[in-house]
Amino acid sequence: MTPWAPVLWLGLSLMFGCDCEVGPSGPECPAGYVYLEDGGFCASADMSVDDLGSDPCGGCGTDQICDSDSGSCVTCLGDGDCGDDVCLVDDADSANNECVGCADSEDCSGALGVCDEESNECVGCVMDSDCTEADASACNTDTNMCEGCSSDSQCARFPDTPACDEEGGSCVECTADDETECGSNVCDVRAGTCTDIGERSAGLCVECVSDRQCGVGRVCAPREFDGTDLPAVCLWRRDSMEAGGPDGLCGNTRPYSEGRETTTVSGASVTVCDLRVTTCEAFVDALSEFCSDDSDCGVAGLDDGLCRANPDLGMVCHLPCGGSFDCNGGLVCNTASTSYCVTD
Repeated sequence: MTPWAPVLWLGLSLMFGCDCEVGPSGPECPAGYVYLEDGGFCASADMSVDDLGSDPCGGCGTDQICDSDSGSCVTCLGDGDCGDDVCLVDDADSANNECVGCADSEDCSGALGVCDEESNECVGCVMDSDCTEADASACNTDTNMCEGCSSDSQCARFPDTPACDEEGGSCVECTADDETECGSNVCDVRAGTCTDIGERSAGLCVECVSDRQCGVGRVCAPREFDGTDLPAVCLWRRDSMEAGGPDGLCGNTRPYSEGRETTTVSGASVTVCDLRVTTCEAFVDALSEFCSDDSDCGVAGLDDGLCRANPDLGMVCHLPCGGSFDCNGGLVCNTASTSYCVTD
């Protein structure tokens, strides 16, 4: 009798319902079963050793294979038994082996490069550390896919981009709330990058990229003129009590005499003191830029500056005004058809 005959006999007994008993002259098979001398076991009367060959399992179904060690039909013994899947092997009992999507992350690749070892399926991620891109650093455990960040903790593992831009969902070098990486320089808040511009270095009406760039009591305020968006500039906060500041009244900081509610570049909701009828560009050009017509003054394409004759300078840019509060100290608004600031 071959070494595996007893196992085979037991396997067939279980498979075909054979409840064989060993008698004085050998196994005694129940009705419908015969004892096969060549195989040394009971089998269905319509089977023979030729039918069974050397298969100790007595033949397995189309979705199973024979484990010769146990004499049992099982789902798989190795990855080759599972097509595109892999065989998850139970070393204690091969009857528990099963074909699954993955056993570990080495079985996964591409966008679904991580193995969820609970479901044994390849997924995008199971934890934040599985997400390797700065613009998709957080693992959504409902979908098991990487998505944009919502907190700095999801960016801390990226040394070059440790801060989370929650609005854009990307890990960046710095944000309005965290300019640590920039040291004494400021963060370009909209770009999420550090600059070489020193903090508190910008004066009034100077373009800016962060509130911290503006002097104390001032903020970096977005602007719009006649429906055109303009670069943000430093303006007084109306509630600033710094020397020369509004102290709650914009009329104290002419020509920045109009109070305007805004959300600053760095995200603060404040009221700033702004120019009423023109732009910072026109204010800077006034009495400092020679011109031949109005288009030479202020922002190109906007009607924000005036070119007028000055008795001492000739044709120079002038600041439009609707009243003397629109003119800086020492100037008044004239009464011409198109008013502009002149020397009192």
